[in-house]
Amino acid sequence: MQLQIVCVLGLLAMFTHMHIFWIAGLLLALVDIPDFITPLKRIVAATETIAGARHRPE
Repeated sequence: MQLQIVCVLGLLAMFTHMHIFWIAGLLLALVDIPDFITPLKRIVAATETIAGARHRPE
């Protein structure tokens, strides 16, 4: 997802000739965004196990 945002900012910078999009894209590419989805999926699976619900693997 992060790569797609950086690519869109690069395209905007090329077509609009605004340097702020280049700067934002480079800064976003340097920042490592943590993964929030995997821990949330594990919490959901554990809660379903405790509740006795059947877990559907994806």
